Amino acid sequence: MEKGLHPAGLRIAVTGPESTGKSTLCAGLALEFGGTHVKEYARDFQMKHGVESSLEEIVHMAETQFALNTQHSRKPLFCDTEMANFMIWTDEAFTHVPELIQRLWASQTFDLVLICAPDIPWEPDPLRLLPEARERLFQRFCAIYDAAERPYRIIRGTGNARWESAEWMIEKAFKL
Repeated sequence: MEKGLHPAGLRIAVTGPESTGKSTLCAGLALEFGGTHVKEYARDFQMKHGVESSLEEIVHMAETQFALNTQHSRKPLFCDTEMANFMIWTDEAFTHVPELIQRLWASQTFDLVLICAPDIPWEPDPLRLLPEARERLFQRFCAIYDAAERPYRIIRGTGNARWESAEWMIEKAFKL
């Protein structure tokens, strides 16, 4: 199979703690492999409504992201975040994960999940709040996937090495 010719319905999630290059990587991979980039809805929501979000707003963002990530497409979907992000976010902010987010997590499926390691420099952004917590949050992402016995791959490295790692993992997973 050549790049850009993936079967319809293929879904790849790019997730991890903030400022780990997820959005850049996800958009680039969608372009490289002829897919659709599903943006992180929470970023657009918070740019419009502010960084401080209520539990109800986070649940709304999770539902919207889930719907975007599960849309039907003739191209593969490269999803810039997924439900583990919302599980960690609500637990960190409210020490509680709403049942709806737990159900969305339980029902989400991806053909490949890439978790970005926090081994690139922090880039300030008005929506980014926890530079000192990136490693701890990265470990939480891995632990959630491990506990659910769901496979994932870790993306490490800087610059081209990071890109090549993600590209190689996709090519290997789908035997391109």
